Amino acid sequence: HYDQAVIYSILNEDPVPLDELRPDLPNELIELVQKTLAKAPEDRYDSVPTLLQDLRNLTSGGGTATRVTTEDGDRPRAKENSVAVVDFANLANDTSVDWLCSGIAESVTVDLQKIGALNVVSREKIAKALSRYGDQKINEELLIDLGNSLKVRWLVWGSFQKMGPAIRITAHFTEVATGNLAGSTRADGVMEDIFKLQDRIVSGLMDALNLTLSDSEVRKIEKPETLEVEAYEYYARGRQLFNQFGIASFTEAQNLFEKAIELDPKYGLAHAGLGGIYIFRFIQQTDPRDLDLGVAHLRKAIQYDADLGDAYYWLCYAYFRKQKFDEAIQAGKEAVERLADDFNAHYFLGVAHLAKVTAEHELTHYSEAAQCMQTSIALEPNYAPARMILAWILLLNGNYEGALEHLERAVAIEETEKFEGVKFVGALTLLGNLYYRQQQLDAADAWYKKSLALLEKSDHLYAKPFMALTYCGLGKVELARRRYHDALEQYKRALQVIAKHPKSLGIGFFATYAHLGMARAFHKLKMQREATQQFNHARKLLQERRDYDFSLIWEGSDAQLHYDVAGYHALRNQRKEALSHLRKAIACGWADLPYWQVDEDFSRFKDDPEFQKLVQNLPSRV
Repeated sequence: HYDQAVIYSILNEDPVPLDELRPDLPNELIELVQKTLAKAPEDRYDSVPTLLQDLRNLTSGGGTATRVTTEDGDRPRAKENSVAVVDFANLANDTSVDWLCSGIAESVTVDLQKIGALNVVSREKIAKALSRYGDQKINEELLIDLGNSLKVRWLVWGSFQKMGPAIRITAHFTEVATGNLAGSTRADGVMEDIFKLQDRIVSGLMDALNLTLSDSEVRKIEKPETLEVEAYEYYARGRQLFNQFGIASFTEAQNLFEKAIELDPKYGLAHAGLGGIYIFRFIQQTDPRDLDLGVAHLRKAIQYDADLGDAYYWLCYAYFRKQKFDEAIQAGKEAVERLADDFNAHYFLGVAHLAKVTAEHELTHYSEAAQCMQTSIALEPNYAPARMILAWILLLNGNYEGALEHLERAVAIEETEKFEGVKFVGALTLLGNLYYRQQQLDAADAWYKKSLALLEKSDHLYAKPFMALTYCGLGKVELARRRYHDALEQYKRALQVIAKHPKSLGIGFFATYAHLGMARAFHKLKMQREATQQFNHARKLLQERRDYDFSLIWEGSDAQLHYDVAGYHALRNQRKEALSHLRKAIACGWADLPYWQVDEDFSRFKDDPEFQKLVQNLPSRV
């Protein structure tokens, strides 16, 4: 029975850990062997070429390049060879070249992103991490703390000294886990050779890490982003201002990017920066001309430098706002291909897939959107909007338990402001909506009011739409409590916010909800003329989509609109119309069966065979 015992052992028993047998082996090799011996097929290598690539990387000192799974099974973690580039210190007293502090770091980061074996932390994320230290001077001890907070293996840092036309750049490469200096390199030259000097820093890092570059990677790095030193200065100074994410700083950054492009019309990074500014301006003002300008510059950025990953994910955003969903998905995939470990890339691709559902009702994209959001969350757990989007997808599909987990985390991020990426608002309102769906009216009411307290103090571009949605939520609570006059007051407050901000993103959905809510309240008050007037107003908004912006936003979808219209018809005992709009809601992506079961609007139709057949056959999409 020896053979059976061996087979049982292989299938069921873990082998003796390799580091117990050979403690001298590197961790990377131990992880590789453990992966080849994993019991579950999904935890093992998916192909021999992938295994061979990791073996090649190990022999060159590069570590494993493949992804390992997390506790969720299919969420990638950061690559082993993760690196962050910190601003270089200006050793001279010449403040006129302070822009080089971030300029050198920016250029080196861009070059390192072209190396497939490295996972390079974005400059925005580093700036956010550094902000925690205030005005403290970043010494070597704080560098290690910074590296640990960024969860990187390597830190690149250093200094420069400019004396007349001459410049010396010194770069150091530190292993975060040990604090040991893995290597240093020094590059001397003149400002006209600044790009070649930065290339020497990159090659020095490759030598320190014992990584071998492919011929194509070498060619990409050797090709300078621009040959104009003055254009480089304008771009670097503009990028510093861009990363402040303020209206005034955006205006100054725009001026500098434009000057850089005047000097070098083919400067891809400058076009990418300028494109990003126009996209942010669109988000604030919803002027389609800004969107067109943003797309034009982002296309140029990619034309002149096809490896600029962030240009692709901003282009993904721009395309889905222009209702070009297939182009948006393609741009998002290009971004993910270049920035596989960037949470923004996965987030924007996921939003593009969700837009395909909400606008074109291709429901198979639900699972794609959810998967992208899960990956984004795995890469950056404190990026609130990915959790909010995933929670909304789950709510539309009746998965309250899954939604609650992500909304509670998003709420904690919003309340404590311990966020990563761009700051977002509205999670408290979404949590209130979850509790309302469960008819926990006191909890819903409390979260709506907490949300309003935060939103009223916020100048965030989503604050006004979420205020309108929150007042609609309070209106629903008052309707459920049968306080119909109070409900009318809440809906009127929603419409007052909407009237002042008609072009805010997605606010047209909330205007429609508000008019439908008022129609319900008037119906309950037996004021049928006013009820009909409000319903007709809502129906006109649904059909014509005029006067307000109807872009994708949380809780704004055709699915929810048709469900609410169906509910109003059900309340009026208009069976045929209620059935018709419920079918449309389901076709548009609504599948919230738990709420339908407690929704008073449909109370008289709960046992109707045709309604039962509709809702009981809802597919599970996520």
